[in-house]
Amino acid sequence: GAGASSSANVYDDTAKRHSLAEFKRLCPEGKDYLVLTQMRQLQSIEGAPMDMNHLPTLYVLDSNHDGKISLDELIRFAKLCASKARDFGAHEYQMQMQGLCTLRMYDAASSPSTGGVAAFAKWFTLLFSGGGGDR
Repeated sequence: GAGASSSANVYDDTAKRHSLAEFKRLCPEGKDYLVLTQMRQLQSIEGAPMDMNHLPTLYVLDSNHDGKISLDELIRFAKLCASKARDFGAHEYQMQMQGLCTLRMYDAASSPSTGGVAAFAKWFTLLFSGGGGDR
């Protein structure tokens, strides 16, 4: 009903505000993306704790798999976290999200249609080399 959609909008607004604040806090001047060292410093939205050292979490966060995080990617991920915080119980949220991210990464790495292991290896290399750009 209408209550559910307005509740979702509140979560989305919170996710957007939080993402923007975190992006501004961590993004170096003159850049429009975050690299691994900055990704690992991202603070979770209250009530939706995430382990930013969890590789599958970073894989889902970096949705275009270029080794860098844009503001749009961060907002999309925060919205996903916020929506799943409503679906999963608070006591199991982090474990459930890690499971979800692990399955998404596994599915992509094991699927020829998404480039399989070669595409995953390329992302992994980009992630640890600062997105292929200068750090």
